[in-house]
Amino acid sequence: MVAIIGTRSTGRYDHAFFQGMMLLATLIILWGFAPSFFLRGMVPLTVHSYLDPPWQPIRWLYIAHGLVFSMWVTLALTQVALLVTGRTVLHRRLGRVAFVLAPCMVAIGLAATAYATRHGFHDVPMSAITFSTVPVSDLALFSAFVTAGLLLRRQQEMHKRWMLFAMIVVAEAGWARVDILNPARLPPWFSTELVLLVPIVVYDLVRLGRPHVVTLWGSAAIAATFSLRLWVGATPAWHALVTGLGG
Repeated sequence: MVAIIGTRSTGRYDHAFFQGMMLLATLIILWGFAPSFFLRGMVPLTVHSYLDPPWQPIRWLYIAHGLVFSMWVTLALTQVALLVTGRTVLHRRLGRVAFVLAPCMVAIGLAATAYATRHGFHDVPMSAITFSTVPVSDLALFSAFVTAGLLLRRQQEMHKRWMLFAMIVVAEAGWARVDILNPARLPPWFSTELVLLVPIVVYDLVRLGRPHVVTLWGSAAIAATFSLRLWVGATPAWHALVTGLGG
């Protein structure tokens, strides 16, 4: 009986922690994209995008980009809510949507990145080709984490961590748009969003006595990628590659 009670208690803590982290990531996305997308026209515009006038034919791509990514956030929150309420069968069935939605996100994300690389990223004080490593690396991490999460969907401890790391990567674009979260005195290659990895490590230490293997690999991948991507983007090799692909 004690073992059963302990398992249920641990399950509640797990649900509360992962639900809280998913909600936090969602709030960051809403906060960052409220001026330019979610509450566009209702709050002061702090960043610019291809949604601004003069309107361009490519505008539809960025609207679709925002809608598809919003669908992913909605799916992630719904999945967590289903687990919390014990509706695991529906959770598994709805999870099949990710097999279609995730590739769509990557495809439309790459299309938007390609256009911005050719015509310029708004409010970015560096070469568009150099900066292109940021969205490309985010999409690469997202793809890897979601793929791992879906392949390991029957291994709960691994699955939920990979999907949480994927959500943190999605939130990175929103985080970058909030000035208070990105002090100007810090070097551009350092992402303050790395702070979101700390609660996951601490939770593992408290609950498991050590960081989970997924936490180690996911945190290392995010930290290394976020730290090195602008350096890679500034290399002649990357410029030659992007220039060649762009014709």
